[in-house]
Amino acid sequence: MLKKLIKGMAWAVLLLALGVMAVWGAARLWPVPQVERDALRWLQVREAGGGHDGFAQLWLLRFDGPDERARQQRLADDVQRWSAGVPVVAPDAVDATAYREVRLSARRCGERGEGCLAKVRADPRTVAAAHAGHAALHARIAALAAAEDFSSPFAPMADNPFPPMPALAALTDPLGAWALAHVHGDSAQAIAGLCSGIASGRALMTRGDNLAIGMLGSMLVELNARVLADVLVELPADLAMPAACDAALPLLTAQEVSLCRPMQGEFALATGVMAQSAASPPWAWLVLDTERTRLRMAPYYAHACDPANAAFHVDDIPVPAQADGSVACLANRIGCAVADIAAPAMAAQADRGQDAAAMLRLLAVQRWLRQQPVSAAQALEHLPPGLAAPGRPVTLTDDGRHLQVPRRHRVSVDEAGQWLRVPVQAPSR
Repeated sequence: MLKKLIKGMAWAVLLLALGVMAVWGAARLWPVPQVERDALRWLQVREAGGGHDGFAQLWLLRFDGPDERARQQRLADDVQRWSAGVPVVAPDAVDATAYREVRLSARRCGERGEGCLAKVRADPRTVAAAHAGHAALHARIAALAAAEDFSSPFAPMADNPFPPMPALAALTDPLGAWALAHVHGDSAQAIAGLCSGIASGRALMTRGDNLAIGMLGSMLVELNARVLADVLVELPADLAMPAACDAALPLLTAQEVSLCRPMQGEFALATGVMAQSAASPPWAWLVLDTERTRLRMAPYYAHACDPANAAFHVDDIPVPAQADGSVACLANRIGCAVADIAAPAMAAQADRGQDAAAMLRLLAVQRWLRQQPVSAAQALEHLPPGLAAPGRPVTLTDDGRHLQVPRRHRVSVDEAGQWLRVPVQAPSR
């Protein structure tokens, strides 16, 4: 009797094992969804870089002294060291003794640029002291708009898959200086400077292969546009804009909003790290199929490059979520878990690009409204088609003093952080 019981249990275990193997095998052979194939294809169609000239500017951004050739050479030297296995970090005051580091003051414009002009006006002497000697830095930041390629020349290494990044806190430094110029009466310089900041932000959004740089670009667009709106509302509505604003102020295109090229680079980095991790344990292939994982990850990144999503970017509509459960995950448990971790973060990046576009749209609506012969509330009912976005209609605040749309990418839990706003009435002073 005991022998029959043991034999029966053995058969049960065998059948269970065979069943598990059959399910695992079927899952491995399960057809790849077309949406994943399309997504991978869009992510692999990448534009060729233009020589990393923009990255060289970012690499030594905080330092006065080196000319363009010296900046390129310093970057080339650091890339060579990195390729040889030597740890590399962004240049700092210790290893860049031949150059003068621009010291950034903690007393800069407020978070998200809100209230920047008021803070500068309240203490102009301190702001002037904080920006003394920063003119060359501000010129370099403005020059970023003309750079062709912000892609990184640092390739991921087997023992260090995360390439070094430049220190970029200085990108927001000019905001206070431009606000100060307006406070001192040089509004033309202030407007030109803020427009150059927007133009540089637009360049960072589209000409790099790194999502962090793309996000900083969208932030620059948003912050400079907000301060510019505060400046313009204090000036005549028919003011002629400087030439620097010609390329800066048109509404963002679908390509700019999407952040496609940075997302392609982020996907390449993420899948490269995943493939290196999978190469170590000999049993990893049982629960981690690197190719299927790449395919599973692709839709979470490819929303930025999917031509079908261009209308969502133009109309300011949230990009629909991609990917869901799949039979293939039964044989790729770790791979699917890793892929799905990225989903919320990648969706949030789409929100950042759309928020930058919404801020430029608010600025355009502000300029248009101030030239209308009727009240802001009446004029908003007849916005030109190019200024109206179905996904986020522009509304007035309850007090009628600001234009607003809901912020998609929430940066804080406070009430101000839930809205993008520009004034339609100059504040009383």
